[in-house]
Amino acid sequence: MIGDYLREKYEESTEVKLNKRGRLQVKDAQFKVPTAHDLVYLDESPDWCRSSRQLQWPGTHGRICNKTSNGLDGCGILCCGRGYNTKSIVVRERCNCKFHWCCQVKCELCVRTIEEHTCK
Repeated sequence: MIGDYLREKYEESTEVKLNKRGRLQVKDAQFKVPTAHDLVYLDESPDWCRSSRQLQWPGTHGRICNKTSNGLDGCGILCCGRGYNTKSIVVRERCNCKFHWCCQVKCELCVRTIEEHTCK
């Protein structure tokens, strides 16, 4: 409930600016004057999808994403609609490890192929 309430407030927030007297006023007169319970902002949020030298932000190009997720880590959201590349990676890792008395662990070397998805 709280998350829904905050999201609604965020989506209904009003852009304001400082007037000559140093007071806040609505930037666009077509919007209502905010109350004490409304959210206001001075600057637009940056586009986190794109790189920004000023903010020292790399953007999401090249980020690993989860093809099957509908959440924030999913390729649809994280890649900002630009799509993603898929590559197969061969991984070699220790597996089927067993402890042998005393003080030794013996493992097999398993090879498997995984798919990695990265934002375009």
